[in-house]
Amino acid sequence: VNTNIGHQHPRVIAAIAKQATTLATVAPGHASHVRGRAAELILKHAPSNMAKVFFTNGGADANENAIRMARLHTGRDKVISRYRSYHGNTGAAIVATGDWRRIPNEYARGHVHAFGPYLYRSEFWAQTPEQEAERALHHLRRVIELEGPESVAAVLLETIPGTAGILVPPPGYLGGVRALCDQYGIVLILDEVM
Repeated sequence: VNTNIGHQHPRVIAAIAKQATTLATVAPGHASHVRGRAAELILKHAPSNMAKVFFTNGGADANENAIRMARLHTGRDKVISRYRSYHGNTGAAIVATGDWRRIPNEYARGHVHAFGPYLYRSEFWAQTPEQEAERALHHLRRVIELEGPESVAAVLLETIPGTAGILVPPPGYLGGVRALCDQYGIVLILDEVM
């Protein structure tokens, strides 16, 4: 995953070497010029009401912190994630994961799983991408309703699952998840590490 731009690409090597002459490493809680510049670039693409960037050491840490923030922000406990997902190998992140890796590690509390859209092996007997999106959203709505919307802090999902296969969601699905979360006051966490 970390070599998508190529092994030993000269521009990457040059950038690493240049940064190492200034500052080789810095803890997540500390400021640095390059991190400040990265935050500025991220915020250029964020909604106008967002003004902060929280850096972590990696994807699992990012998901752990996002789950904590969602729980603190909402005062709720449950996190809904999808089967056919991978969110990391730390306490809550592995339990949020929707594959076999979570089963011997289910020590974190408040995690619920739902099926996401995957037309090739549809859990919803869909024939078209539109049907798959509609039925997957109906399923997610029912999971939220049956778990109790007042108990759901977050929906955590990979926008495009990676380790489960490159599962591109059908048109309208992600927007539909956003609308469901907005309707019920649920935080939407998008795990986009890959």
